[in-house]
Amino acid sequence: MERNLATLQKVKELDDSQMQNWLNRIGEGSVRELGVAMIGADKEVRDRIYRNMSRRAAGILRDDLERFERTPLDDQTIIGYAVELEKLIDRFS
Repeated sequence: MERNLATLQKVKELDDSQMQNWLNRIGEGSVRELGVAMIGADKEVRDRIYRNMSRRAAGILRDDLERFERTPLDDQTIIGYAVELEKLIDRFS
């Protein structure tokens, strides 16, 4: 069940190198936040994120995202995580 809240739209502005830098800065400690924020992301954003991760990491994130989508989360929580992750784009790209 994809909820398109237009989160993580700034990802579309990054080239692959910037995307990988952003994902490295997020690191393993924020995978939960990324997974939750991706609930509100469109397919293009999700695909760009997966494409710039290792196959293994992308698989783990997909599994997490499926689990998060089954968890009742309000839109404000999803948007809140996305805003925090987008701040990293502004800071480091």
